[in-house]
Amino acid sequence: MEILNVDTSLSFLQNEKLLQVCVGENELLLLFGGEITATIEVPITHTQSGKSLNKIENFRTDQCTLTQLLGSKVISATLTEGQCLTLAFSNGDKLSFQSDESGNECFQITKKDKTYIS
Repeated sequence: MEILNVDTSLSFLQNEKLLQVCVGENELLLLFGGEITATIEVPITHTQSGKSLNKIENFRTDQCTLTQLLGSKVISATLTEGQCLTLAFSNGDKLSFQSDESGNECFQITKKDKTYIS
């Protein structure tokens, strides 16, 4: 397991197609090709093709807006100093999720046998 920081290379996410959006009781799972999974346990911001921001706090009621990302590829993945991860997709949408200050795990990305946490 590796803790994410601004120096962590996330290039393995580039060109990965989003295959599934799964909703759990308290988390959102994004399943990509290449055996990559992102598990998100904090509110996210969804920017739709440059339009207004949509903050999603309840994954069970708001997941329908995320299904439009299915089949899109990640064109960039950036992590800022404040532990905000932004995924930009080939359809023009962006997803951003921010670590909170609770010290709890907020999101993780798993690629095969390696897990990155924040």
